[in-house]
Amino acid sequence: MRKMWVAAWLVLAACGEKASPTKPVEAPPIAEVKLSEARAHEMYGRFAEALAALEGVDDPRVAPVRERLKKKLETARDETARREAFAKFSGDAPRLEVEASANDGVKRWQAVVDAFAGMEANAPSDIERAKARAGATRAESRRDWAAAREAQASGDLEGAYALAQKAAAVKDAPTALVAFAESMRAAREPALRQQAFAEHAAKARAEKGPAKALPGWRRIIYHYI
Repeated sequence: MRKMWVAAWLVLAACGEKASPTKPVEAPPIAEVKLSEARAHEMYGRFAEALAALEGVDDPRVAPVRERLKKKLETARDETARREAFAKFSGDAPRLEVEASANDGVKRWQAVVDAFAGMEANAPSDIERAKARAGATRAESRRDWAAAREAQASGDLEGAYALAQKAAAVKDAPTALVAFAESMRAAREPALRQQAFAEHAAKARAEKGPAKALPGWRRIIYHYI
């Protein structure tokens, strides 16, 4: 009987004990939350949003993350600017080349050269860069050809010859351009001969005495008369 009373007392005592309170779960520090949010944005290339998530967070772990994100954001913006510039110049260059072909002139061809140069500077690949360089070379040749014709019209045969030779030096130069360059070479020959004759004659006249002047005059007679 006594054992029954002891057992009953123990049961009542156990039932009367208060349950110990559950320890509350602590929230993670704000820096942890913000870093996790920034990493999620960074994973998808949203660098501006990642930087915004770290705004105002004062934690030593944040500084290197912030610097990395700034560099990535700057690189991404540069790449976007280059893509946009390449798209613009890629549209301008062919259009300007057609216009310059229809209305030949130095300024028009220079605009084509500049457009292809912009393409080359912002090309996303070596293939696109090579295409742009070929276009620029072609446009430079046409520009120099137009400049050579202008020099010819103004009477500057030496300048016209130099520009024509430069223009015709490109690979697969048009037949008309090659013929023009040759005509400029032929056109300057009389002027060069006249200039050389005048120089040798002046040198012969400057000699003291007929004996010293004779070789010079003989050279002139042999080459220029």
